[in-house]
Amino acid sequence: MPRCCNHLFLALLFAFVLLIPAAEAEVFMCGTNGVNNSCTPSGLSSLINSASEGDVITVARGTHQWSSVVTLNKNLTITGGGTCPDCGEADPTGTWSWPVELVIGSNGAFRIDSSDTTGLARISGLYINGHGPSHSYGGGTDNGIIVVRTNNYAPYRVDNIRFRVLEEGGSSSTAIRHNSNGGPNLTGYGVWDHIYFWSDIDAGMTSDFAAFNGYGGDNGDTDWSRPARWGQISNTYLEDCTVIYEIGEDGSGAGIAIDSQAGGRVVARNNYFWGCFAVTHGTGTGWPQRSGVTSEYYNNTWKFYSSNNIRIHCAYNWRGGSVYFHHNVSDQYITNMVKLQAKRILGDHGCGPCGSNACADYDGFWGSPYPTGYPCIDQPGMGQASGVGMLNTQPQEKEIAYVWDNTAGTGLQLSNEVSYPEYVVEGRDYILGEPPDYTPLTYPHPYTYLVPETMPPAKPEGLIKY
Repeated sequence: MPRCCNHLFLALLFAFVLLIPAAEAEVFMCGTNGVNNSCTPSGLSSLINSASEGDVITVARGTHQWSSVVTLNKNLTITGGGTCPDCGEADPTGTWSWPVELVIGSNGAFRIDSSDTTGLARISGLYINGHGPSHSYGGGTDNGIIVVRTNNYAPYRVDNIRFRVLEEGGSSSTAIRHNSNGGPNLTGYGVWDHIYFWSDIDAGMTSDFAAFNGYGGDNGDTDWSRPARWGQISNTYLEDCTVIYEIGEDGSGAGIAIDSQAGGRVVARNNYFWGCFAVTHGTGTGWPQRSGVTSEYYNNTWKFYSSNNIRIHCAYNWRGGSVYFHHNVSDQYITNMVKLQAKRILGDHGCGPCGSNACADYDGFWGSPYPTGYPCIDQPGMGQASGVGMLNTQPQEKEIAYVWDNTAGTGLQLSNEVSYPEYVVEGRDYILGEPPDYTPLTYPHPYTYLVPETMPPAKPEGLIKY
């Protein structure tokens, strides 16, 4: 089906869903409004067990100590009634209000783990204060404050959340984490929108606001066996969010806004990023874990501290897979909008340099004048693999990256910092221009309208902004 028809089909589908008479949703209350600690993780879990699909659980206004993770295993809504209507702006002019605060310490807050492929699993309107679990690159699929688990099949939306993540309790953290399920129906994707995140962690690149990964059960092999889905709903979306790392002007602790590995598929749009950058890891980090597959970044604003902030060298660090990076804006303190850095070409990372017998590169297939080992498995500019499993990846299809119409301050659109530039070549692996057939997904994300608002926002009660 042509891409234009896909978008029309989606629009008609969601319009049809909204016209279906919905069963009356039951509303539960966890705790008593105004009474601190009256809602507990065990109490909320009991309400989830009692609730039916489509019901709403409201968390009582107040501050609650959150000593353990709550699993949302049904397609219903958990809400604190908070709202951040202009989280995507640098200096919000509207009213922010989160009447419910969860103090989490060093544990997580929620996991989304529903087997239902219809309806919507939703967490909304909460202020989450605490460090959360220690960050983990490999195998840490539950290491996050809000986590979509590997076996979640539900469409989901996490929105109007405020995070305050301090360095106290550890030197690294991950606020939100998505893990694909690896299933055959491309289910379990969703949107994270209107989230305000502030952190003083200065641990550098071991602190993530978001980790959006594919199926870790096979290191991303299943995700890499599927074609790109540019502009489609079956990607992980982040939109209308503010992400701030208060790390100091020396730039010694630049945070990561979004990290993608193991077959992740990311779309970030209309966000405001301060003191942090995004990255897609390649196979040079954490082998045998694969690279992220595709990334779309557009209409984002990136702000940095000073020209001394050398750790923040780019808005997006491209190490593997493919990217569409367009209509982003940065201030003057940036070297380049996109930095191309294929680690395995630079040296012996993970399973060895490009062309190593221990890796799944396709050495010699392309012939002269291509360099040794080209293409490196999952390298920048490569796409869908031939099959599942490390020994069945090649040949991979070409998936050209496109970078266009970005406002880069004093920097460049793209910097090719590969020591051997014949591996990633302009015109063959990436193009500084617009792709011929590309339409972004309708905005805002369709899941915003999938389930109508049941509870109006609570009356603003004041907010301290950090």
